Amino acid sequence: VASIAYYAKVVLGSPNSMSFILVVFNISTLIGTLLSQKTVKKLGSKNTNFVGMIGFIVCHGICYILPTSTFTFLALLGLGQVFFGIAYGNTTSLYSTCGTYSEYKTGKNTKGIIMSFCSLAIKISIAVRGVVITSVLAFINYSPDLAITASTQNGIKTLFFLVPIAFLVASLIPLIWFKIKD
Repeated sequence: VASIAYYAKVVLGSPNSMSFILVVFNISTLIGTLLSQKTVKKLGSKNTNFVGMIGFIVCHGICYILPTSTFTFLALLGLGQVFFGIAYGNTTSLYSTCGTYSEYKTGKNTKGIIMSFCSLAIKISIAVRGVVITSVLAFINYSPDLAITASTQNGIKTLFFLVPIAFLVASLIPLIWFKIKD
């Protein structure tokens, strides 16, 4: 979300479109979170997260590859955020399941500590996001005062699409070993 302003300005060439992009982004995520519980009932928690994250990865990957079109971008962003919302809506449930499993295995109620990791993960990701965005902008030599080149546009597309894909792929790895049943 934090890189939407750069994408709207540099790639789409329309800084004013940022507010509409955010509306599509947030409504789509909301729809996904509302679908999350039904998806968990059909697929289970682990598979729901896989479907959500892989759907997001596919939509963002297609968006990165296709030529830039505002309509295609908004459609794929919206669909990708529905998928992301499906996984995101299941996050608290996964933490809770881990807390319940921990109590089952150890006899000690550690649910409070485990649930606090959910909040900690958000705080860490905000810090990492700030470092990643500024690092990518520095790497591509972005300056709002300079002319926008094809290289700059490609760098912003990488920031907006490929960087989140890399983080989601990394988050799929521990999920592979998540063996707790619903």
